[in-house]
Amino acid sequence: METQMRPTKCKVNYRQRFSKVKQCLQAACVFSTGFIIACSQLISPILAAAPMTNKELSIIEPGFLSDSDIVLDAVGTTTPPEFSPINVNASENVKDVLSSSEIQGYRACFSAIHHGNWQVAQQWISANPNGLLTNYAKAELYLAKASPKVNSDDILDLIQKSPYLPQNEALERLAHSNGIKNLPHLPEKNNLIFLTGSPQRPVNHHNSNNHSAMLFESKALPLIKADDADRAENLFQDSQQNLPDDIKTEWAQRIAWSYYLNGNDDAARRLAIQAENGTGTWRTDASWVEALADWQKEDFTAAMQAFSRVASYSDNREMKAAGLFWEARAAMASGHPEYTQNLLRSASHMPETFYGILAEKALGKTINTSIRPVALSADELKRLTTQPNIPIAIALNQIGEYQLASETLKHQARVGEFKDHNSLIHLASYLHLPEAQLWLAHHGPAGFAADVEARYPSPNWAPASGWHVDPYLVYAHALQESQFRSRAVSNKGARGVMQITPATARLVAKQHATNIDIEDLDKPTVSFEYGQAYIEWLRDTSYTGGLLPKVIAAYNAGPAALPRWKDRDHGDPLLFIESIPYAETRAYVATVLRNYWIYQQKTATSSQSLNAMAQGMWPKFPGMPGQNAIRLNNKTKEGARVVASNNTAKQVM
Repeated sequence: METQMRPTKCKVNYRQRFSKVKQCLQAACVFSTGFIIACSQLISPILAAAPMTNKELSIIEPGFLSDSDIVLDAVGTTTPPEFSPINVNASENVKDVLSSSEIQGYRACFSAIHHGNWQVAQQWISANPNGLLTNYAKAELYLAKASPKVNSDDILDLIQKSPYLPQNEALERLAHSNGIKNLPHLPEKNNLIFLTGSPQRPVNHHNSNNHSAMLFESKALPLIKADDADRAENLFQDSQQNLPDDIKTEWAQRIAWSYYLNGNDDAARRLAIQAENGTGTWRTDASWVEALADWQKEDFTAAMQAFSRVASYSDNREMKAAGLFWEARAAMASGHPEYTQNLLRSASHMPETFYGILAEKALGKTINTSIRPVALSADELKRLTTQPNIPIAIALNQIGEYQLASETLKHQARVGEFKDHNSLIHLASYLHLPEAQLWLAHHGPAGFAADVEARYPSPNWAPASGWHVDPYLVYAHALQESQFRSRAVSNKGARGVMQITPATARLVAKQHATNIDIEDLDKPTVSFEYGQAYIEWLRDTSYTGGLLPKVIAAYNAGPAALPRWKDRDHGDPLLFIESIPYAETRAYVATVLRNYWIYQQKTATSSQSLNAMAQGMWPKFPGMPGQNAIRLNNKTKEGARVVASNNTAKQVM
């Protein structure tokens, strides 16, 4: 059954029940149509009546009667756009500090140092004794592996002339090894602390060194991986007396989750309740499993209570917001829409979380208008450039030594004045040094809080072939994959800002009839090229169907994983995310979508995917032709029913 909710069909003779309808309307934009059946009998007679007056419409709070919020299928259509390079940091404040000949010369000098061509580097340094980057190049040469032995006087002279360089601590150690004892005083380092960053959903890990726990895990884990929750539970019951309390909680939750994934909601609930009564960090996860099992059983009152426990007991902002949002959904589905608005408001107070953003959209609030592109002012630059490391960082950036430029800005934060910390973030953003920008946003003096936008860099990197997908979506992946660290290498060999594995790189190269040097993945433009191509390939596979949450999940878990997952979402994209078997992938999908939406907020870009998911619809991959979103109901006999986003054309697939 599907309830079409259009405000133009309400009759005034039902005004005595209007407040109840208002509550339903306010909550309805949050939930897919299948979940508002509980209140459809109340709404149906009112929707069959005449239009309301403008005065009556004004009673409802702003945001709840717009077409995009009330008509659940009204998301719109899209003509594939041509994506343009992003330049949200545009400024004329920073001028080049090197001439074209200096750029060419220093590039050759630093390249020679990197490749061990010591004579070439020494010749350039000798020929340019007063150059802006000459002492920096000397420091790199002196410290390079297998470089020629340095005279002690040369080391001492360099430290005396340039005490501000980031290499000076290493040069001091080299000097000490050469017998030099009386060294110049170096700038005192500031005490920078780790600052609260963007919220991340926690992923619990087993870390017990208890012998009994390790022995039990060796037997139980293969059963969990084989989806044999029954045998895992039998083993658990036989072994409980030998396990520490926190390990019992962990394994009760893990077995409950296995039951849930395999559709045994009664057993999932039973084990989850046992875990909730235990000790340790897995208790909140157990409440989450119980809530999802209750939801699947359509015991929405019990689900509401379990989601409430998640929101109450979790100390993680992402999980708190998730608990509140799903508690609001359960309240609506259980026939208590009067609770939904306050719950959504509470979730919206965490606006940098996945569910907090959804709650803001559901409430019709203006989405986080405080987020703005990072900008560097002329006054900030004038003050910064009085510090010698700043022109050096700008020059290093000019010659393409981005890693060294980043390290120089980070070093300046350690030795400079606290009042300049925010300006350093702005400079890193302007210079398109996202790794430095993120480090500075997460490390600062006590009491410092970086602006939200500082945690979402927008570098001017682009694939060699240009953008074929939304750059914001690629940024959203890169931020979660590597924190924009171009030299990041995972324990599985994934490389670069997009964390492309050699196997994936070869697959993409083969499809494009080209070759790839795996080390080239360390170059951001190459990593973006291959990451973008892989995302496009995932978009076009039958596994994802071009649905954005599935494309993101496949990027993390691999496309072959999706068909192995049992279908437990009933056409609901949020339930799909929460029913992904892997904790890492569940967190990944929510985080990448959150990143994507915040990037769109930075540039005031309307988010079709956010609009869709706030209405319980599946967002299609951005830029695909046709509807921006579809509604799936996989309980229908024929398969998935697609409701076109113009709310008129409907078809059965």
